[in-house]
Amino acid sequence: MAAAPDPSGHHDDLDGAPSTWVDWPDGYAVVVPDDARTLEADRLAYLRELAVAEGGRPHHRHGRRRLGPRGLPAPVLIAGVLVLMLVGSLMTLLEPRPGDGPLPRPLATAVSQDPGQVGGLIPDVTVSVGSLEVLARAIRPAVLLFVPPGCTDCADVVSSVVLQVRSRGLPLVLVGPPAQERTLLQLASKVAGEATVAVDHSSRLVQAFGQEAPSVTFVAADGTVTAIERRISPSTGLDPDLRALVRASTS
Repeated sequence: MAAAPDPSGHHDDLDGAPSTWVDWPDGYAVVVPDDARTLEADRLAYLRELAVAEGGRPHHRHGRRRLGPRGLPAPVLIAGVLVLMLVGSLMTLLEPRPGDGPLPRPLATAVSQDPGQVGGLIPDVTVSVGSLEVLARAIRPAVLLFVPPGCTDCADVVSSVVLQVRSRGLPLVLVGPPAQERTLLQLASKVAGEATVAVDHSSRLVQAFGQEAPSVTFVAADGTVTAIERRISPSTGLDPDLRALVRASTS
């Protein structure tokens, strides 16, 4: 260990080493060597004494810290991994997913309106989803988007609907006749991303919910239609209908 300074603050053991005087309050003075290497012997002696006092072996003579595989101190690597795990967990919890929405319920048996109307069931038809034949009433809860042929701004409409529907964790289904299947698949892959395409061979869904302009039909967990929005645009807000759909599917 370094010797204590004399009353004038002079260190005999640092004679010959360039140093800087630092005046502290209350009359104290400290000598700070310009070259920290002159304190290496004192530092190693302190490490040896500390190790002996703790009942262990003296530290390595060079006093090096344990390093990770990329030359970083191990505590730094551990802290980095913990931070990444925390960020990943938060992203997983905060990201909307289809599985976060309401689950299907038994099909409603007491309805107030005819099929295809608000308050009634959706028409009892079969649609094609990929290579599968699926009952339209089995797709619930869901938001059905109908796009008319030749729609010039439908990509913007679909993009807007997708963002709003995903915020509620609900599935989006693009519905159209066989002649539109290719167009709907392109929209689903380029704009919608996670949307499903259902081909309505009977055209009953298309006739019930219209195809003169983009329209959206909201189907609750029990198969009833909670709302129909016709002639929507990219600026149409669907949040009130989405809230009502979630409410009807969870109450």
